[in-house]
Amino acid sequence: MILDNYKNIIFDCDGVILNSNSIKTEAFVQLAKPFGEANTLNLINYHRKNGGISRYKKFDYFVKNILGNKMGKKNDKEIQELIKRLCDRYSEIVFDSLVNAELAFGLKFLRQKLKYSDWLIVSGGDQDELRKVFEKKSIANYFNKGIYGSPESKYEIFKKCLFNKLIDKRSLFIGDSKLDYEVANHFGIDFVFVSEWTEFEKLNEFAKSKGIKVFKKLINILEFN
Repeated sequence: MILDNYKNIIFDCDGVILNSNSIKTEAFVQLAKPFGEANTLNLINYHRKNGGISRYKKFDYFVKNILGNKMGKKNDKEIQELIKRLCDRYSEIVFDSLVNAELAFGLKFLRQKLKYSDWLIVSGGDQDELRKVFEKKSIANYFNKGIYGSPESKYEIFKKCLFNKLIDKRSLFIGDSKLDYEVANHFGIDFVFVSEWTEFEKLNEFAKSKGIKVFKKLINILEFN
């Protein structure tokens, strides 16, 4: 099995390990609604086109670029306070839903089949939140090389993991967004898509253009050859 060639298996979280993309999209909708329908739609479009980046960057973009001058005159401190309030409220909204989110089918079986590989999470989700969610779902121990997320970007996390020799080029990254592919490609790491829960509308078209394998469910990566 080709998966045996990889020392490290790296997973995105939302849309790969957890069926949580829709949970997070709904949270963005809920928080943007008070600012009007057009602004809400603009945020959701930005969110979906930029799968894999952190909530901090999305709310920063929302406040500074989508709302912008519509908020009236606000100084930098007021803008940063609004971004923080939105991020904090977002965390409150999504945490319980993440704890109860559907887990990728066959994850335990997959861990047993790939028992000689090291696993880690590299996500755009909040790192502390992810670690708490994974502990509550009793899956944190699957990821023996760690669970990593924002506020550091995926690029920053990969760079640090490679520099610290936590991972090497004998790694496979499994994701569901264009950003996931771009990060893997930037560092010369092999990549495959999982499509079941993705919000990347043109995933199959994009994957075909790049020659990237696409698996419907996470468990299907056992068919990787």
